[in-house]
Amino acid sequence: RGGRGDVTESHTAWVREVGALPDVASPVSNGALVFTVSSGGGLSCFDAVSGERLWTHGIGGRTYVSPSLVGDRLLLFTREGRAMVMAAEEKPRVLGEASLGKLKMSASPAFARVAGKPRMFLRTEGQLLCIGAP
Repeated sequence: RGGRGDVTESHTAWVREVGALPDVASPVSNGALVFTVSSGGGLSCFDAVSGERLWTHGIGGRTYVSPSLVGDRLLLFTREGRAMVMAAEEKPRVLGEASLGKLKMSASPAFARVAGKPRMFLRTEGQLLCIGAP
């Protein structure tokens, strides 16, 4: 807040080396934890205050898709259309996995309410998918 000029020293919470950060996907945070995923498929969890890496977990494939935080869960997609749901916690815990078939995914999902019902939109290289309960 209220910084002027070079605020590197006064407004930086923590710093990680470039090799420790994702090269394509954006991070997501629940306020206490920060989650990143590398294009090689390594999901990392950092303490939001200290920057300490708490854990790393492979998601089973390459990805360019940013992780999504849905409530207390992380939603991840590989380039090959594999989906994984993990608990957004201080220890890695897989809650579920599924395959969307032979899709090529590079875009992060979008979430919206359509006619009052929650929907998830996934863009692949050849399709736009809308997923939600009837």
